[in-house]
Amino acid sequence: MSKKWLMTSGAVGLIAVGLAAGAYFVNTTFQTSFQKAIADLGAGATGKKISFETADLNIFTGSGSITGLKVESGSKDPDIFVLETIAVDFIPWSLLLGPIKVEQLKIGKITANVTISATSVGAAAAVVAAAGQFLKKPNPDYVDIHILLQKIEQGSGVVNVTFKLPGRSYNRRLSFAGYDKSFDDKSEDAVTPVEIASRFVKTIAQSAITAAKKG
Repeated sequence: MSKKWLMTSGAVGLIAVGLAAGAYFVNTTFQTSFQKAIADLGAGATGKKISFETADLNIFTGSGSITGLKVESGSKDPDIFVLETIAVDFIPWSLLLGPIKVEQLKIGKITANVTISATSVGAAAAVVAAAGQFLKKPNPDYVDIHILLQKIEQGSGVVNVTFKLPGRSYNRRLSFAGYDKSFDDKSEDAVTPVEIASRFVKTIAQSAITAAKKG
């Protein structure tokens, strides 16, 4: 076998490894930013600490996923919201050219824990208020990012309601319906991540509160 061929193939191998390493670094950088955005936007839109089990992003396949996303209560009370899964499909090159084209945002089962007393609906109402405030005073790191959301699909949810009445309390398990909606793919319809996070949080919080009140 020719030494020249061996040297050439070795050089090609090194280049391939270099490209792969570069691609891995780029993807890792985007994934780190993705995880930070989840924590930042979630905390801003809910006014609470956000945690999750996994958050993965692949800029080459145009897919991302989150599992075990929780809006924590910050006390001994159960987590306010738990989202089992979130999946996103996007067009990879739009990350560079913008706006980011999200073909589908799919949210799995949602569990909400709501406490209703004679005077309030507890933490869920505070989340609705926080989402509204976040729209007015968004995180400046995300105001220049624009997203074209083409479709959103939300699974059904369950609400664990604690009714606190004078001298007693009782619990009920209720449900609220999911939905799916498609949007026009027009550049003027692009929105910021802050708008998406705030509107989504407000929608599920209000759905949970409505279901709880009907129960």
